[in-house]
Amino acid sequence: MTTIVSEPRRRRTAAAALPAALQAVVAGEMSRDTPRAASIVRELLRRVRFNPSFAQRLLAIARDGSASHELRCLASLAFEHQFLIAPRDEAALLLRAIGVDEREDHIRLRIARNETIHKQLRHGAAGLRAFLRHTRRPCRLAFARYAFTPAEVVAEIRLRTRATPGRPDFPPLDHPCNVDEADHAMARLPAYERDIVRRLIDEQVIYWVDASTPSSLNGLIEYPEGTVVLVIKPPGSDLEIEIKRAGNRGPHALDIRYSNDDGRIVPHHHHLWGGSRGDYLCFEAANSALLSLVHRLALGREAPIPRIVTLSRIESVPRNDGSTVSLLEHFDDPSRRERLL
Repeated sequence: MTTIVSEPRRRRTAAAALPAALQAVVAGEMSRDTPRAASIVRELLRRVRFNPSFAQRLLAIARDGSASHELRCLASLAFEHQFLIAPRDEAALLLRAIGVDEREDHIRLRIARNETIHKQLRHGAAGLRAFLRHTRRPCRLAFARYAFTPAEVVAEIRLRTRATPGRPDFPPLDHPCNVDEADHAMARLPAYERDIVRRLIDEQVIYWVDASTPSSLNGLIEYPEGTVVLVIKPPGSDLEIEIKRAGNRGPHALDIRYSNDDGRIVPHHHHLWGGSRGDYLCFEAANSALLSLVHRLALGREAPIPRIVTLSRIESVPRNDGSTVSLLEHFDDPSRRERLL
């Protein structure tokens, strides 16, 4: 009797464990939270049919503010997988349960971009690796916007950047379009993205690139190589928020550049590298607002250009040790003068 009972238990335990090759993939891709990630992956692979209780657990993990960002993104993508295999009536219930304000066909169209990722999930280590790496693209996770609050998104941005106090400097110049066009641009944003932008503005800080700021495509925040801009792609969103003139990596967040690496003299408005003179930004803001208004009045649709909704004045520059230094001290440092001569 004892032998008959214990043997199935051993088989069930063995079946529940991930194969060594898949466990290695989880450990390599989800090193910050391997045990919990492995638990999600194990159950996800085991369930080839929709399971309501599993879907609810995934949603709870995705919304758990105490869990790591990576684990919450994994739970969001796993929830998406469950949604895809759910019967139509169960899928509709899921959307109502999490408060989705989009039509189901729109949601499915967005998820269709991830079709290959979901189809290859059970294709061994390579399929699982592609699935886990996809969690690093929160903008491509349709349900992530219903898991991360705008406040959590801004907090994550702060973790991956440096910040110094900033002084609001908007509207720039006395231009009749500045404020109205900024308000118009904000009003056109979906509520989720508008809340994120408003929180970034209300913090009244200057955001600078950090050594830990990623440059990978489709991350929550990206510092594209060769630029001085931070690109924010909110979870589950097709929109981009740009923080321009976000400085440089390394000890000199704000620098002076006379020529490129090939010796060509850069345009005079690029001599201040990592930032910009205030009059240039004022000119750009005022004229982009005017162009937006004229385009809309003439053609009846929005101009395909970025909209400037705020400007901030830099008063200090971050150092690598976490401290800040005034602009005057930063550019008056003897070591910098020697480097520039």
